[in-house]
Amino acid sequence: MKSVAIVGAGPSGLVAAKTLLHSHPLGTFQVSVFEQTNSVGGLWAVEANPDHTLINPDMSTNLSQFTVCFSDLAWDTLELKPAPNAFPKAWQVNRYLECYAQKFLPDTIIHFRTKVKFAERIQLGWRTTLTDLETGGERVEIYDYLLVASGLFSEPAPIRFNFDDIALGKNPVPILHSSEFRKLGDLSLTGQQPSKGRILVIGGSHSGAEVAAGIAMQMSDARYSTNGSGIQPLDVIHVAPHPISAIPPFVQPRNGSPPTFLPLDTLLNDLSSRKDDPISFTFGHLTPEKTEQRRIMLDRLVKGANDEDKNSDERKEDASSSEGPYAVVSDHYAGFVASGAITPLLGRVTSVAHQRDDAQKTTGFVRAKIAQSSSDIEVQDIAAIVNATGFSASPALSFLSDDVKHRLGFDASCPRLPLLLNSDASTSSDAAPNNLALIGFSYGSYWGIVETQARMIAHRWYLDDHHIPRQDKSRENEKSKKIYTFITELRTMMKDDPSAVAQNFLGDYPGLMEECFRHLNLQRVDLQYGPKAGMVSPARYVDNGCGRAEAEKTMSKIQKMQDASANHSAFAARAAFTALHGTWKAKSKGYLDPVFDLLPLMATFHPRRTTAVGFDAEYLFLLHNKTEPKPSGQSSASKGEVERRMYRLREIDNEIEVWTADHPTAEKMLLKLEFGKATAHEYEKSLAVTNSTTDELATYKFTFSGVQVPRFKISVSSKTGSIEGGSELEFSR
Repeated sequence: MKSVAIVGAGPSGLVAAKTLLHSHPLGTFQVSVFEQTNSVGGLWAVEANPDHTLINPDMSTNLSQFTVCFSDLAWDTLELKPAPNAFPKAWQVNRYLECYAQKFLPDTIIHFRTKVKFAERIQLGWRTTLTDLETGGERVEIYDYLLVASGLFSEPAPIRFNFDDIALGKNPVPILHSSEFRKLGDLSLTGQQPSKGRILVIGGSHSGAEVAAGIAMQMSDARYSTNGSGIQPLDVIHVAPHPISAIPPFVQPRNGSPPTFLPLDTLLNDLSSRKDDPISFTFGHLTPEKTEQRRIMLDRLVKGANDEDKNSDERKEDASSSEGPYAVVSDHYAGFVASGAITPLLGRVTSVAHQRDDAQKTTGFVRAKIAQSSSDIEVQDIAAIVNATGFSASPALSFLSDDVKHRLGFDASCPRLPLLLNSDASTSSDAAPNNLALIGFSYGSYWGIVETQARMIAHRWYLDDHHIPRQDKSRENEKSKKIYTFITELRTMMKDDPSAVAQNFLGDYPGLMEECFRHLNLQRVDLQYGPKAGMVSPARYVDNGCGRAEAEKTMSKIQKMQDASANHSAFAARAAFTALHGTWKAKSKGYLDPVFDLLPLMATFHPRRTTAVGFDAEYLFLLHNKTEPKPSGQSSASKGEVERRMYRLREIDNEIEVWTADHPTAEKMLLKLEFGKATAHEYEKSLAVTNSTTDELATYKFTFSGVQVPRFKISVSSKTGSIEGGSELEFSR
């Protein structure tokens, strides 16, 4: 029996421990897991101390539950209340990992509040010095193998801009990392919501877009909730070194007629899109052709547009952009940008300084210099800075010697690629000791990838321990050399010209999963799929230690989901609801007081926190008349607010409900739109949903282009014919 020390009890550490214990004959490995905190979950351990974790407990994952899972534990097995939507909340992921540990790992193998202070390579294995964080005591233990699963996201990266005239530690405005933001009071030195100035968000990754949208959402809620502060939202300036393309979690697979919707990752990871046979892991540098293909794909997803549909200005803008757009998954980022709540700026923040008045006195704000491609610009009146430029992996590797880190190609100055791991699915390097492995240290480490990495590590160590020669060793070595050349070139490019590096430079998730499936001789769980069709999910590949029934439960749910999308408009309610965000031009025909007929109206959907239990999202809908109507009979209509409603989403039920707004004692539902009963209008690429009340039929007709809704219409008619010709309220962008 060989002993293994695993550092970290996050997803990577848990699946590694489970794989070593269950996927090989009993007694092959003896496992000890060391975790500094008092709970499993790593980054996802948000419930034990929600205010001091790197992510918000209510944050939704940006990948669906069919990607954020392991092969032998289906989400439905947990029976969580409330049940997770397609994209679970962080606290639900925390519960999933707790359940996974309870199901597969003996309590005695996880040592909480224990830090690996030092791991020294010796002839017989690894001499580990362990610190008990409760007592401060130390002990030394010897292990045959060392598996590092402490991850890339161990500590926020340091600030990368200069302070011109600001003393160290005496910031005149809050400067915080994106992982520290929880509430608007965090953006003020007083702890209260700021009411003046601008908020500067720095960083072009998913976390940058996420925190910018999160701040804008909380400000919208504070302004438009009944118990909010009423403070007018401040401008959010989002600085990123590349264009951002925000995609909502649900997209149209084909942008066809009728509109259908699926989680984004079911489309991106569909095996039917692959032309290689057998499907294998591919990689390569960014080229102009790849950049253009990416732009076209994102345009089709977001706008439903082909390049020939663009006007000349849009084509010129594409041609002038040297960097391909970074894709981020967000429900509301694009809506806040379109409404002006978020202003994106291309460039890099180089310095921050006091803002001074004409008498050279400080104003309480700061100003930031931003380097752009042709010149520098300055942003003033900054009340707070949120740094969303990533994390440092250095603390996660502090217990390794300089010699071992050198063998792993460690470079602290390159946070996107801190290690040069080129062999066994990025778990080791050619120069690293055979009894050392790392898991989850590559960007884009989906849960399926870390489970595959765990299998590769266990397989390699099992063969080494039993002196079994590895098959296709020469082919593996050849590919490892190519990967090493590629990643060393990438690291140089990241320092010299970051714009030349792709967003997901080792992101061929389907290719890696399929290649490792063959290498490890795993079992497939295809069910109704063919071997080159359908979504890649961890549940699609199982080994001898996996419960196949759990994998089949997940795969069956995926296939039922796709059937519901095609035949019952599944997820259409959320897709339509997301697209409502922002400002619309509106025109009434008999829907309102006759004086408003054909007058230009303006409608706004303001997102805010849900004000009732059981809903997933909510808008305050305001309809305004922008002109004085002509006198007409006894009408009391005037310029200003015409209608106020609440729109509420029930995602699992695939429904949108419309309620009276902000009348707690008399709040009532006006209508319910059941998208499972929607009628498709093929040539218009639209869905019509009818609500039946006692005496009227209200039909909402949403016309889709990609994930966007450029127009929708409310039509009201009478069952008895008492409303002659019916009435309409049309909306357009």
